Amino acid sequence: MRPVILNYDSDSKARLERSCVLRKAGYTTIEAGSASRTFRLALEAKPDVIVAHNMRPIGRRQLRSNPCTATIPIIDIGESFLPYAATPQTLLSAIR
Repeated sequence: MRPVILNYDSDSKARLERSCVLRKAGYTTIEAGSASRTFRLALEAKPDVIVAHNMRPIGRRQLRSNPCTATIPIIDIGESFLPYAATPQTLLSAIR
């Protein structure tokens, strides 16, 4: 079974580009454009990891305070991982 990555970014274009890179690398991706949707999808899909672009502290606290989502790793990729600044290799190395 392929690892599942929950890809959170409020910028739909950046989110789509990142998901394409991840799918080409063999990951299954699900996408969220808001913190509340990220939380719902994390509960439902139980992803292996959450890749988040600048997740706000309140969203991170919500995930960490729920026993069902508390142990899901969160990789906050920040500004340096925007599609025009990152290579697919940089993104994948952060996930591995």
